[in-house]
Amino acid sequence: MKKTTTETIESKGGLILTGEMVMKTGLGSIQSSNVKNAGTIITCLLGLMVEGKSDFENIAEKRLSMFFNKALMLPFVFAKERYDFTLVKWQRM
Repeated sequence: MKKTTTETIESKGGLILTGEMVMKTGLGSIQSSNVKNAGTIITCLLGLMVEGKSDFENIAEKRLSMFFNKALMLPFVFAKERYDFTLVKWQRM
């Protein structure tokens, strides 16, 4: 009989260092005239890249990750649909 669990164990040391870099460089506070939360979006993408993921397809699993939010010092993580909307907006500029 196999025992299963819903818990996941992940190695996240790189996210902590990335969060420190984001804080020191001010990356998270970047804003544009069309997108107020540009820094948050960029920081989320950077966090995904640190974990070896190259697009926002994986962002849904990070919305509930307290570690992802705290390590990158994010106020929140948008839903994937919000990123898609924002990227379309940027492409029109």
